[in-house]
Parts: sequence; structure tokens; C-alpha cells
Amino acid sequence: MHYCTLFLIQILYCISLAVCSNDSNKLVERIQLTHSLFSGEGPTNNVLEQYNSMVRDLESQLTIEQSDLKDHLPQLYFRKALIEINLHKENLAIQDLKKCLDLDPVLKPARTKLIDILLEKGDFSTLTGYLTKEDQEVGKKIELVKKAFANAEKAYNKKDFVQCTSELENTVIPITPSSPNAYQLHLKCIVEIYSKLDVTENQQSPSKSIISDLNKLISLQPMSTLSWYESMANYLLFTEVQFEKSWLFVKNCLKIDNDYKGCGQISKFYVKFQKFLGVLEEYSINNGHYYLVNDNNNQNNQNVNEDLNKDVDFKFVNDFLLHDEVKVSKIEKKKLSSSIKNNYDYLLSKASAFVQTESGNDRAFKTLSFKIDLDRILCESFIQLNDFKKAGSYCSKIEDTESPFLPKYIPEIDQLLAKKKNEEAKRLLERFNVNVRRSKLFRDRYEVIERYTNQQRQQQQQRQRQQQQQQQRQWQQRQQQQHQRAPPNRKPSTDYYKILDISRDADEKTIKKAYRTQTLKFHPDKYKGNDLTPEQIENKMQDINQAYEVLADKELRERYDRGDDPNDPLGGQRQQQQPFGGSRPFGGGGGQQYQFNFGQNDFMKQFMKQKGGSGGSGGFGGFGFGGQNQRTYVKKNAKKNK
Repeated sequence: MHYCTLFLIQILYCISLAVCSNDSNKLVERIQLTHSLFSGEGPTNNVLEQYNSMVRDLESQLTIEQSDLKDHLPQLYFRKALIEINLHKENLAIQDLKKCLDLDPVLKPARTKLIDILLEKGDFSTLTGYLTKEDQEVGKKIELVKKAFANAEKAYNKKDFVQCTSELENTVIPITPSSPNAYQLHLKCIVEIYSKLDVTENQQSPSKSIISDLNKLISLQPMSTLSWYESMANYLLFTEVQFEKSWLFVKNCLKIDNDYKGCGQISKFYVKFQKFLGVLEEYSINNGHYYLVNDNNNQNNQNVNEDLNKDVDFKFVNDFLLHDEVKVSKIEKKKLSSSIKNNYDYLLSKASAFVQTESGNDRAFKTLSFKIDLDRILCESFIQLNDFKKAGSYCSKIEDTESPFLPKYIPEIDQLLAKKKNEEAKRLLERFNVNVRRSKLFRDRYEVIERYTNQQRQQQQQRQRQQQQQQQRQWQQRQQQQHQRAPPNRKPSTDYYKILDISRDADEKTIKKAYRTQTLKFHPDKYKGNDLTPEQIENKMQDINQAYEVLADKELRERYDRGDDPNDPLGGQRQQQQPFGGSRPFGGGGGQQYQFNFGQNDFMKQFMKQKGGSGGSGGFGGFGFGGQNQRTYVKKNAKKNK
């Protein structure tokens, strides 16, 4: 019986070993798969969950005989900690790194990472337990931080709040950027600076630093202090006009403690005013693009390409702020000051109360973003609703910045436009930057100026055309009168048909051909005869040109055929002044000059197409023959050889 029992025990032991071996192999495979998932997917929440599951299963199945599995734990904890660090879960990472070093004290990467985290958090008491002689630089940093932090506390106690923030910002926070103690002291100093803020000194408001400190403290210790959530919500709304983000902090506060009074009161306020506060936030964002600080007409960043406020319901804004019943409970309404007549007054009182609570005075009130945007949206609501009369008392509250507020100036601009003082209105509009110029308020006014300018230009052009037409009619009338006065059947002294060697019924083509033939024949550089002197050749060319000028122009030819030679110096006394303002259209040098009464004749077109140099004494250009540039010098009205 005894031997049978021993035999059964041995069999069960072997079976258990086989089972354990099989489970061990499965765990090893899972470990390898988890590491592969980390390598492929990176530090994600999914990978972290796989490591958590892997560690739980491995620890639950560990036995003394499975020491090979136990060797996997340090690496599992280390990699799990790395993922937690990347996911900003430093407190969990610290716990896992400690477990890792408990299992494998010589795992240097784990110790180095733990030292870095503890130093950043300023947890020097825990940190010193992991330091060795090799960590002298870390020891120096610890002493440096301790000294600077002590100096900051002394400065705070002496009410030297600027020195306090300087010690923390220059030394403590750069070395320990995750230290709650550093941010708490920094927050206390910044709040004191905010309370002493004198807006007349043009100091930059420290509210952004306060928000940054509160945000860091909440992320480092989310369950520590609910008043941080309350302060964060108020600063976001009143100094940044970030309603949605502010409400998110209120909701997170109430998730931790639904009975916390500070966050509960803000939540009730937000529920009643959420529609308007949402509109105000959108309007504030839009104005941030329109009225950029240090903006100029050539700025290249954040250009606005549309009218951002086109979807703002300004009627709702105006009605809600000035005409709707104040959105408070009956109990609270009884406690309100008699000066609060509407929701606009109530919101201003809330903003003023915030400044009083945070700083103990109202010096920062007029520079509060919430107040500025509240005044602006109410002012613009009147402008958009074309109620300029009531707009004045509200728009006058808006102080000009580096980028002036357009709606404030709309009544003045419209008044100038109504009085046709477009240049003054244009100068006023040109004060605004390129983003404001894309708003509908701006475009509507500037288009009036452009339309007026275009209209004036068109009217001026029309007057000029009318004057030209009148001058043309007068000139034609004078020509008709001249034709009527011309003696009938008067024979011109010069026979142009004979000069060109054509008949009196020659057509335009024949005239052009004859002209080319004669100019080629008698050109000074081409003439082959010996019977004419150079001066006679020039005179001949003069006659040819004059003949062509008259016969190639239909109107001049008709005059010539009636006996009125436009080139006859004796008839020049009968000619009226031409519409060239008395100038000579073919001005030349010396010698007697003629004014030719040409229209737009073919001769001029032909003449201007010729290649050649500048005109000679007669004012005519060169004629291009055979690809060469030739010059023809002609003396007008030269005396013929007797």
C-alpha cells in the first residue's frame, strides 16, 4: 500500500511538470508576441494593456521551479514603464521601475530612467536611495535646486514676487519641470504680481502664466486640490474668453466631487448663459484674427480670406444683452445690485467680481479680455443692425489698440460717404489692416468709394469724348463752309495726276502703284538720269509725295477735283485751323512748312510702314528699298527752276 501511494505521487508530479512545461512555453510565446507588438505599434494604450495582462498572468503562475520565467519580469516591467512614460503616466512608471530594480538591481537603463523621473518631479528623498558614486552630476543638480527653491521662498516672504518667480523660472523649473512644489510656489508669486498689476505701465498680464501653472498642477495632481479647477475655469473665461475649455474643467471638477460648491456655481452660470457665451467665444476668436497685434498691411501670417462674423446672430446678441430678462434665479435676483438692469450689466459684474477676487482691486478690469470682447460685440451688434444712434454710448467705451476697431468708426465713415467726402472716408478706411479689409463691414464701404471713383472717371471720359466730338463737328462744319466758299471749277495750279502719270479716274490701287513707280524712279539715291540737279530731284520727290498725299485720301482728292488744292499756298489762307491744335503733323526743320489737311489716309499708313531712319528737313522718315535704309530729304514749298 505504501509503495502504491509513492508511485501515484510520482505519476502526479510528472503530470504536473508536463502541464507546467506546456504553460511555460505558452507564456514565453506570449512574451515574445507582446514585445513584437511594442516594436511594431509603439507606446500605445493597447500595447500597455497587453503588458499589464502579461505581467498579471506571469506573476500568478510563477513557482520556484519556473525560475526561467521569473527572469522575464524585469524586462516586462521596464518596457511597461517606458510606455507609461510616453503616455504621461509617470507615477505608474515609477512603481514599475522600482519593481524592475527590486528584481534586477543592476539593470542600469531602468535605474537611469528612474533617476531622471524622480529628478524631474523633485522627489529628492526617494531619489537619493538610488544614487551611487557615479551620479555626482545629479547630486550637484539636487543641491542647486534646493538652494534656488530656498531663495524663492525667502523672496516670497519678503514680498519680492518678481525675484521669487525669477529663481523658480531660471533654476528650479528647468531642472524639475514636474515638481508640484515648484509650480505651487510659482503660482502664489504670479497671483501676487497679478494683484499688483498697474495697467498704466503697459505690463503684460501674467494671467497666461497663472493658467499655465494651474494646468500643470492639475495634470500632475488631478485629485489634489479642486480649487485649482475653479480658478482655472474663471481665468480661462475672463482672461482668455475660452468658454468651452473652461466648462470642461468645471465638468472634470464635478466628476471628482459633484458637491464641490465653487465648480457647482460656475456650472449653473454656464448652463443659463451657454448660448451667448458660445457666441462670444466664437466672436473673440474671429476678432483675434482681424485685429492681430503688431499687424501691418504686408503681414503674411494668418491671412483672413472671408468674412468671419457672417454667421454671428447680432440681433440675438443685442436682444439677449439689453432686452432679455436677467438669467438668474429669483433668489439671486433679489441680491443683485440695483445698477444691474440687464444681462450685459450682469456679465460685467461677474467679470468685475473675478478681478476683485483675484487681485483685490479693479485696476485690471478695463484690460480684461472678457470685458473688451463683450463691449465690442455689443457695439458691433448696433452697427450691424444699423442703429447708429444707440451704438455711440457703447462703442465709445472701446479703447483703440494698435489695430483700431472698425465698427466703432462705421458711423463716422458713413457720414463722410453721405456727404460725398470720399477721400476722407478712404483715408480713414486705409488705417485698417488687410484682415479687417476682408470683412463685410469694410467691403461694403470701400465698394461705395470705388463705385464713385469709377463713376467720376467714366463721367470725365464721357465729357472728353463729347468735347472731342464737338471739336470734330466744328471742324467738319468749317470744312463744309470752306468747300462752299471755294470757287467752282477752279483748276489747281499743280496737276497731281500728271505728276503720278495717271488718269483722273484712276482707282486707289493704280494710285499706289504709280506712287511706288515714281518714288523708285526719282529717289535721290536711285535716279539714273543726268538732266536734273540734286535740288531738282528733291523738288520732284516733294511733288510726288504731295500728289500721293492728296490723291490717296478720298476727302482730299474730292477737294482737289473741285479745284481746292490742300497744298496750294495761295489757298492756305482759306483753310481753317485743323484739329491738331495748330501743330504740324509732319513737323520738320527749316524752310517754309505746310499743314496738310489729312484724315487717316493710306499714304500715312504706307509711309509709317517703311523701314528707315528719322525724318529729314521736311519731317518725313526714310524709305526702305532693297533691304537698305535710305533717307530722302525734302524741302517743302521749294521754288522751282524758272
